[in-house]
Amino acid sequence: MPSGTQPVFTYPDALRDVTTHYCPGCTHGVIHRMVAEVLDELGVRQRTVGVAPVGCAVLAYNYFAADMHEASHGRAPAVATGIKRARPDLIVFTYQGDGDLASIGMSEIMHCANRGEKVTVVFVNNAIYGMTGGQMAPTTMPGQITTTSPLGRDVTLVGEPIRMAEIVSTLHTPGFVARGAVHRPAQIVKTKDLLRRAFTCQVEGRFFILVVILALGARELFAIKELISSQLVGGLATNFAQMDQATIKSVIPVDDNILVKFDLPVKTNTNVILTEDTLLTNATVSVYTGGLVINNAQASIVLKAGTVLPIALDITVPVETTVPVHLNVAVNIPLNQTELHQPFVGLQNVVSPYQSLLSGLPDSWSQVFCLKDSQGNCK
Repeated sequence: MPSGTQPVFTYPDALRDVTTHYCPGCTHGVIHRMVAEVLDELGVRQRTVGVAPVGCAVLAYNYFAADMHEASHGRAPAVATGIKRARPDLIVFTYQGDGDLASIGMSEIMHCANRGEKVTVVFVNNAIYGMTGGQMAPTTMPGQITTTSPLGRDVTLVGEPIRMAEIVSTLHTPGFVARGAVHRPAQIVKTKDLLRRAFTCQVEGRFFILVVILALGARELFAIKELISSQLVGGLATNFAQMDQATIKSVIPVDDNILVKFDLPVKTNTNVILTEDTLLTNATVSVYTGGLVINNAQASIVLKAGTVLPIALDITVPVETTVPVHLNVAVNIPLNQTELHQPFVGLQNVVSPYQSLLSGLPDSWSQVFCLKDSQGNCK
């Protein structure tokens, strides 16, 4: 470093120079650094003991260059109480997530705060169970989508999110309760100031101190993306595509009288037997008798009853009648050949762009930051 220059940004002594196990993009690393910087700035690192329970930060002892103690799930305040009461000269802090502190550890944190234990609690609230797959947590916001609330948190079923800062601040004993965030640089600066004040309060011997830090998780982002992609948008796209293959199947009963009109052709040879004597006037007759031949003479003749007359019929008879119909008609019509299919085609066009967009998004931070070969695959 050139002479006369002053470093303005260095690695904290209270933070080990190691790679963390946190998901890339998770803000636990940012919060770790702020806590470490505050310990260095206050000069208390050598007499600091941190307590990390079960959760994303259970391996915090690998990262802080200070004495660390593990605790059972939700029991960090109890462990911190024991350490502080046995060694009041130590600076004791817990580092807890929302599933640990606000769920299984709710009774521990409330009684620790109510007793006014002189410890500092760093509560990292990312509103979700980040380590176990992105499930709904006690602090999940109304309407927030998680893997166990795919339609969003329904406050009518599971209640409102627990607001730890407000709850603890109703007690008489806490000496300092604050809430910050780490989503933007300006918020990080303000939150570090809150942490500095929190640890300063313990150095000064004040009672229970709580800093709630609204944090951005990482793994839950991809869990939610997978949920939306595969179950919501993907499910809709699959259902709409299946509509292309769907058929309308039914059996329609028919019970009716149908009016039938048609012409009935009649063409046949038959005999007509006269039932009485019949006079034929102006008949044209031919007579052959005794050598006498008379052709086509006009005469009136009487045909006796019982006379058989051969007749050739060639007529058309109009028919109009009612026919009773009783039957079941089977219907099997492809849906895509009906007007009912048109709305699904429109919905497919709406969903398809979102499905293409989601399929192109990464499924993990390793895909985001991977180095790709010439074929576009992660090395």
